[in-house]
Amino acid sequence: MVINEHIEQRPPKIVVIGGGTGTSTILCELKFLTPDLTAVVNMSDDGGSSGELVRELGVMPGGDLRQCQVALSNYPALAEEFERRNQDGHALGNLVLAQLELGLGDIQTSVDHVNHMLKITGEVLPVTTSRHDLVMQYGKTIVRGESLIGHYILPPNTRPTISMDPSVTLNPRAETALHEADLVAIACGNTNGSVLPALVVKGIKETLRDTKAKTVMVANLLNKPGQTDDWHVQDYVQHIERHIGGDQIDMTLFNTDLPTQAMIAKHGSKGEAPVRVDEDEFEDCFATPIGAALLSSTVRTNAVNDVLFKHKRTVIKHDSARVASKLAHIAQHIVANSDVYDNSRMR
Repeated sequence: MVINEHIEQRPPKIVVIGGGTGTSTILCELKFLTPDLTAVVNMSDDGGSSGELVRELGVMPGGDLRQCQVALSNYPALAEEFERRNQDGHALGNLVLAQLELGLGDIQTSVDHVNHMLKITGEVLPVTTSRHDLVMQYGKTIVRGESLIGHYILPPNTRPTISMDPSVTLNPRAETALHEADLVAIACGNTNGSVLPALVVKGIKETLRDTKAKTVMVANLLNKPGQTDDWHVQDYVQHIERHIGGDQIDMTLFNTDLPTQAMIAKHGSKGEAPVRVDEDEFEDCFATPIGAALLSSTVRTNAVNDVLFKHKRTVIKHDSARVASKLAHIAQHIVANSDVYDNSRMR
């Protein structure tokens, strides 16, 4: 494992919260910058391979866990096998996690075994170890299930509320990691279907309020048609803080190298447009805005196709190395007791 030589004093303790590709790509690069890394992972997935196994076997969903474990793995050959899918569309890693949970009776113990098998840097922790359904509500309309919520077309200018049924509690080990962190990074991803499901478990709001860590939100590159149309970075902050409490997000890391319309037309999904970064709209924002060129110059190809996944994934992506470098830089300053990112001075 390679540790960045520029990290001074002790390595920073970084917790990344989220799920899916947005979280795993950040972890893949962060593992080279600090060994003290924890992924706190969304456990609401009910689509694709994970959803099939949840319904057939009664286990917790393993897909987002697997992606994070593979990203942090230092055993490339086995990590590659964990991503390989059978004729039914199930990744080997999902099947291993499911069988371990059935045998051991506990998802966290199963995850620990796979963490060890893959020789991962840091830890991967489910945000909760209890079964639940994700619920979205606006007005009198209620939508159940992450796979429906993530792609639901909302009425214009609607800000729904995301919750869990039943109300499940934060994994105690995740709570400890958050309390001990220097920096908590809220990963980019589908806001209602991937990010908020990792932030609305009972206890996380209070933990984020009480931790000494600074919290940074990594903003999405593109707005999602039918859910976040024409949103500014600050709209994402407000939507998340409506669920976790006001002024909880200390910083926002956002992309200034906007993808062109031609790039979106060729590689994006219908109706997508860049997240707005108009400078004047940051003026009343408690969170310190940190802009950087974070757009990848290469287009991702979905090398592993989940035949059970019904929705097209955009292939316009962050440059994960740049995002990780920025996060590590922020965390290094926190460890060194720098006041560079002190909100009381930068508001």
